[in-house]
Amino acid sequence: MVSGLKHKLFKKIVSGLEGVYDTREAENIARYYLEDKTFENPDTAEGIMDELAMDIIDLRKKKPFQYVVGKAYFYDQLYHVNENVLIPRPETEELVYISNKMIGQQMTDKLNALDIGCGSGCLGLSLARSCKVIKKLDLLDISASALEVAKKNAGSTELDCEFLQIDFLNEENWEGLSGYDVILSNPPYIDTSEAKTMESNVLDYEPHVALFAEPPTLFYEKIAKFSALSDRKIFVAVECNPIFIEKVVSIFEASEAKNIIVHKDLQGKDRHLTCNYS
Repeated sequence: MVSGLKHKLFKKIVSGLEGVYDTREAENIARYYLEDKTFENPDTAEGIMDELAMDIIDLRKKKPFQYVVGKAYFYDQLYHVNENVLIPRPETEELVYISNKMIGQQMTDKLNALDIGCGSGCLGLSLARSCKVIKKLDLLDISASALEVAKKNAGSTELDCEFLQIDFLNEENWEGLSGYDVILSNPPYIDTSEAKTMESNVLDYEPHVALFAEPPTLFYEKIAKFSALSDRKIFVAVECNPIFIEKVVSIFEASEAKNIIVHKDLQGKDRHLTCNYS
């Protein structure tokens, strides 16, 4: 009965998305949608049917399916997402891997980490969960709604987490932000002129405050300045817009960062930068 109903719903989703998504993509969405649904209770099953009808309407409008189901996988973890935070991208998973490896090579003491512009918290939380030398994680964002998502994702974790609603671009707000050994950020880095080339499902649904910056290197200027002010040894890892990577490198060079490395993503684009301050 259960498997039969699931199969029926699977076919309903695929047919409902016909003409909007190709068959393979529609089938992947259907699997993702149904993977954690339970049908043992007839009332629950009926509710799922009603919910599905509304969700298919949203999916046909190209609303990202991660927002429709309210979840996204990132670095082998399931994270809550909604339209107040960006959908985690595979290239950001690469930044977690790079950071984990480099911190393991460079640092052994218990560390304090700061995730600037944390959104859902997936970057900082994934690194802290996989990098055992991180003992405390501060998650910072200008958006109270984004921080609510990050708090939900931190859940009952054993990590010592603090959530900070701060406009990081305002340097007056830096007072009290100190004692960090690791600084992470996937900041807004898209120039507004690039909007015309972007997919509508991104522009129509994902938060623009987390996508666009003017100028697009603004956050890197602030991160570099903030890091340079510290009297501690700091490891910095940031995701970048490949279009502006040379400018980002020059920003960190000007702030006297050491060991600046640009890392390519799986598509061969200059996507991440790591460096040290001492």
